[in-house]
Amino acid sequence: MEAHLDPELFSSAASAKEWLKRLAAEADGRKPVSLEEILAVAGAHPDDLDVQHRAGNVMSLLGNHDSALQFLKRALQLRPHFHFSELEIALVHARAGRHDEARRWFENAIRARPGFVPTYLQAGQLELGQNRPQMALPYFLSAVALEPGNPRAIHNAFTILSNSGQAVRALDILRTGHRHGALDDMLRIEMVRLLGQLGFYDEVIQLSQQLLPKPGSQLAAHVDVETGQATMARSYDLDRVVLRAARREATDRWLTGPGLAQRLREVIEQAIPTSMVRFGDGEGRFLAQADPDLPYELSPIHRRAIRDVIWFNWFGVTPDEDQLAHMDGLIRQVRRTIGTADILGITSAGRLARDRAHFGYLAYLDTLVDQVAPWRSRSMLTDAMVHTSLHEQDPFLRGMLQGVKWLGVLSPHAELGGRLRRHLGIADGQDFNIPGEMRLPNEPALVRGRGHFPARFDELMATLDVPFRGAVVLVAGGLLGKLYCERIRDRGGIAIDMGSLADAWMGYATRPGQYRNQEFWRLPT
Repeated sequence: MEAHLDPELFSSAASAKEWLKRLAAEADGRKPVSLEEILAVAGAHPDDLDVQHRAGNVMSLLGNHDSALQFLKRALQLRPHFHFSELEIALVHARAGRHDEARRWFENAIRARPGFVPTYLQAGQLELGQNRPQMALPYFLSAVALEPGNPRAIHNAFTILSNSGQAVRALDILRTGHRHGALDDMLRIEMVRLLGQLGFYDEVIQLSQQLLPKPGSQLAAHVDVETGQATMARSYDLDRVVLRAARREATDRWLTGPGLAQRLREVIEQAIPTSMVRFGDGEGRFLAQADPDLPYELSPIHRRAIRDVIWFNWFGVTPDEDQLAHMDGLIRQVRRTIGTADILGITSAGRLARDRAHFGYLAYLDTLVDQVAPWRSRSMLTDAMVHTSLHEQDPFLRGMLQGVKWLGVLSPHAELGGRLRRHLGIADGQDFNIPGEMRLPNEPALVRGRGHFPARFDELMATLDVPFRGAVVLVAGGLLGKLYCERIRDRGGIAIDMGSLADAWMGYATRPGQYRNQEFWRLPT
């Protein structure tokens, strides 16, 4: 700020405007400014619209809201409905926390100049700041309609629509942004993901050919995974796969939640060695990427991308040399468990019909089950998601485990076994601890990913045992959990694949949306 004001500021409106413009640029840095000098310069040009407007702008930035409104309203006297001043008045009220007034003046500014995009963006931001996304949405949609290539409008409209479950409309916004070059890599990832989620598999493949992401980038990883899934999904007849699953579920081999609970109570009471395992989209991914006999072309790049994502989730790394050396053997063992399980959890017809995001993996797995586990009289089938039903109908499996004198728990949670046995009144048992999936939070008490395969896996497979025939072990071990269940059964035990239920019992919702009322799932301490 000048120590002595140039007399030109009082005699020339043009000089006054330039001076005020410079002050506005400096205002965020909060350089010392004499309010009296601003008042004096603005007062020397009471009939100049730009001087009054700029003086109001400077006062607003300096936090002098009352003086700002005086200058801005003077500007509106000079030119009624001057949208820049109406917009600035809205911003003054917003900065002062007067949100209703700000909203009214934003609407005034929009009526004064309906085609001015910044007004819509500022009005939408006001509503977002008040946690009113549905009130903000029309402003951002209007901004997109006026300026389809505006990144801020695209991002905000997409986020609100996506968060409110309006996937189709959210995708349309991203398509608009893509056509106008307004998407950053994050939104390109979201576009590819949404296309797959909604089942637009051909468009996924077309988009991947247009994007040509940099190898090794996050965008490339997502594009490769989604393109691989789309390639698989469009190779299966949805109606045929769903019909096959529905027919399977109509047989007496299919156990619903209550039927499975009854079956497990029977094998526990009769001490019948049993392996109950569940296979879902993760196992489908892992087995599909390694299958050399797929009836369609899945490129090495897509196979590797699919493998690396699920492997990282399970083990915290992309496969290293040691793990790759054990990979073929692991695949053979996992495939074997499909055919040897006493109770096999697989994807239901309902999920196959609605889950477009994973349909390729699930359809592959369903076809594999049909080949590897033909209709044998000994094995039973159930829904892969049945573990949640077991808890819903019998919290913490109290009824099922009633009378059990020893209970083993194989999981990433060191305290789970002890807490569960105390809650159920079970006197004895043993805990087998393993590193958990990367979905678990990064907390000191949790060991995730690294060290599970092959080191801890080999150790457990060599030593895992039960104290007597019919001893029950609850298993939460991801992919390797299927093999632990088989081992327990072969040693005379009863293995129950509880999966993410173990996380929920410990208070971790590792499957978003699956455990809505978390307290109902949390095991008492």
